[in-house]
Amino acid sequence: MARYLLTILIILICNGVSTAQVDSARKDTLKISIKRLLDGLIESSVRPKPSDIGSISITSGLNFSKINPAGLVCSYSWPDNTDYSTKMGFCIGAEYNYFTCNKLEVSSGLFYSFHKFKNENFIFDFITLIYSEKLNIIKLPINIKFNFSKNHKLSPFIYTGISFDFISSAKGSIKVIYPELSSQKYTNYDIDILRKNFSIGSIMGFGFKYVIGSNYVTLKLNYNKGLRNIVSPYRSLDDPKLNTIYQTYYYDNQYKLNHYTFLLSFNLILKKNKNENKNP
Repeated sequence: MARYLLTILIILICNGVSTAQVDSARKDTLKISIKRLLDGLIESSVRPKPSDIGSISITSGLNFSKINPAGLVCSYSWPDNTDYSTKMGFCIGAEYNYFTCNKLEVSSGLFYSFHKFKNENFIFDFITLIYSEKLNIIKLPINIKFNFSKNHKLSPFIYTGISFDFISSAKGSIKVIYPELSSQKYTNYDIDILRKNFSIGSIMGFGFKYVIGSNYVTLKLNYNKGLRNIVSPYRSLDDPKLNTIYQTYYYDNQYKLNHYTFLLSFNLILKKNKNENKNP
């Protein structure tokens, strides 16, 4: 509102100067002063306010996971006879965003993420093996974000970073389908001993920020590429129970979890204490 009043005042001054027919030198001086004033307004709207130190994000979203095709292979099926399906999971968490300078932010948070995926193996053209897996992961991402503009209500940004993932539990199931016989199904079998507890992934993404009052919401899409094999050195054949269920599968060193994630966040701006802004 103050900016609109100031614009009206500048227009009135210009009209007054024109009617007074002052000399050209004074007009040029007035134009330079007005230009500097407007530039200052634009610059101040782009820079973070001195009282804004960051924001806290409450985030939820959906992820779409897919295993590397070389990661989980059926012993009796060629890779060409395997269908690797992308499945949807979800995530929820909180994040702190620190405003470092004009357009850069550094963020870190804690998330709970649920992932699942499935593949189907076709054996001898008459047997189908369906493998499903569910992972519960605690994620600790660290990102650097670049904002293209900060003086608009809607502005785009890009970000990149790294995620430290802690696998809390893993469950798997296998379903064997025979065309003329009843199917056999093994559901939600604990396979924690077949998975490492820690993984790491790279993050690349983009999004949009929409200002609502003194706070804002963000919509993001990122791709998380697994950088570490999560297969445990412990093999399923070493365990009598898992040997019965997983005898038709083997695991190699390419089992890395990759996924896309859509995230919606509400960001609450944090401000400095008023006493901290005062000079001693």
